[in-house]
Amino acid sequence: MARRRGRRRSGGTSTAIVRAVPIRAPTPIIRVQAPRAVTHHKKHRKGRHHKGGGSSKKLVMAMAIGGGILGYIDKHVTTLPTIPMLGKAGTIAVIAYLVGDKFKVPMARDVALAAAAVAGYEYASAGKIAGDVSGVAAQF
Repeated sequence: MARRRGRRRSGGTSTAIVRAVPIRAPTPIIRVQAPRAVTHHKKHRKGRHHKGGGSSKKLVMAMAIGGGILGYIDKHVTTLPTIPMLGKAGTIAVIAYLVGDKFKVPMARDVALAAAAVAGYEYASAGKIAGDVSGVAAQF
């Protein structure tokens, strides 16, 4: 068997035992917040613009122009068949309403309102609407 080697000893110096302590990673910071209210976002809606919310001057001018167009149609269009209960003004009101709704003609709404107003006035004052006939056969 071989002889074990011994430690060398230097003169007068002593060695100290140093134990290394492992450095721990810092603990994570947990941030707790109070609950918040749910945020509500604005909803933008398209196509919600209405013509009727304007000033009364614009509305009166639109009705006057619609009444002028109604008078022009009443005077120059002589071959317009009338709906029996509505008469000529009521028929023009229905046609203008349908044209304005289907084809998006801006002045048709004004004409429809003016014609409906005239038809209502004629019915209330005279008890019948001008151009009203008592039957469908009387039109032809």
